Amino acid sequence: MRTTISEDNAVLLARFAWAEARHGDIETAVTALREAAAAYPQHFEIVTALGLALARAKRPLEALPHLYAAFALREDVGVLCAIGEAHLEAWDYHRALIALEKCLFLDPECKHPAGLRARGLIRKTAKSLKGRSLAPQSS
Repeated sequence: MRTTISEDNAVLLARFAWAEARHGDIETAVTALREAAAAYPQHFEIVTALGLALARAKRPLEALPHLYAAFALREDVGVLCAIGEAHLEAWDYHRALIALEKCLFLDPECKHPAGLRARGLIRKTAKSLKGRSLAPQSS
């Protein structure tokens, strides 16, 4: 029999799971976060934590839908930077650049640490890709 988790408990579970993802067993954390996100798919903190945990697990293609869902709930520079980083991890430089440039649009003075990180990632990526096309490759 499946029990229903309260929103407060789901938030606590998400916070604990995110701490676990950062310092311990990432798969257990992802499982707990999936449960919390399934119960509360409109909760920014829960959905964000799931996306970040999946990104930390080096599963960017699984992380991206959750990160985009979190950004749709709240235009957050940190989430947008994580979207850019996940696209970089997935070798999708075009979409990464779009997300990271939007970070700079939302935080032009780079007052948020994610805005500063976005600026650095854009420079680093541009330097490593100098002379290459950022256009999506057709198959």
